[in-house]
Amino acid sequence: MRLTPEEVATIARLVAETYGPAAVVRLFGSQLDDRRKGGDVDLLVEVPEDAPRDIWPELRLHAALEAALGERKVDLLVHRAGEEPGPFVRIARREGVPLGVSRERPRADEDEWTATIERASMSNAQDLLLAIFGTLLRTGEALRLLERRLAGRMPARPETVAAFDPDTRILTDALLKRFEQHTDALRSAARTIVRLLGEADTYRTVRQVIDRLAGLEVIPDAARFLELVELRNRTVHAYAPESDRQAAILNAVHGSIPELLDLAARFARFARAERLVPEEKVAEVAEALTALATAT
Repeated sequence: MRLTPEEVATIARLVAETYGPAAVVRLFGSQLDDRRKGGDVDLLVEVPEDAPRDIWPELRLHAALEAALGERKVDLLVHRAGEEPGPFVRIARREGVPLGVSRERPRADEDEWTATIERASMSNAQDLLLAIFGTLLRTGEALRLLERRLAGRMPARPETVAAFDPDTRILTDALLKRFEQHTDALRSAARTIVRLLGEADTYRTVRQVIDRLAGLEVIPDAARFLELVELRNRTVHAYAPESDRQAAILNAVHGSIPELLDLAARFARFARAERLVPEEKVAEVAEALTALATAT
């Protein structure tokens, strides 16, 4: 584990302050491998069934964690007791270590240990990419449905947003949430693809990863992809009372849906063409994502 005892204590404290002492936080991903450098801090926080259900606690916790860890990138996954665990939660539970629990290396020859880690890491990366594609398909289907249901109400003027009826507010809230999930999954897919290409040590930052995939023509426009990532970071402000800002963000999100679906299909087709994951596992989801992107 590459987190210091002070960082572990800080994470535990912030999680407890947000969700109470019953919340359990697990670290998973690259930070568990002492031989690696850099990488995101991947955290699974499992909260009680009666924990707050709105998005604000999660957003505040995410911001507080990144600030406390020196602006390091934090990927935060929150799962509520009683809800069906998705693929990311299952992977995090399987690989993750509850913070505060020591994780000793097995006693084995150094070369054998390294080879085992590399094999497990590659297999896990393939499983993760397939899980991400599954997420992209689900969020993509939801985005397409919301796009159609909101078609007669978007683009919206500020005064219209201020007067949204309850049904429209539910739809726009769902739109923002699915947009955030889809964009986060695209970013995770990009990093995982670069890892499976064996280039994670060369391309470390989000910008480097995006530029690399643009060079491979997986992403048609690196600058535009980064704009979508920044839009995702600004969607929290769509809940603020300013109707001008609400309208601008909602219109931008609604208008970006075709691009988001196209990117998901591009990633899946590339992974299939480059044999980054087994054909029998990726074929169906790649075809489904392509069909979703091209549907009218």
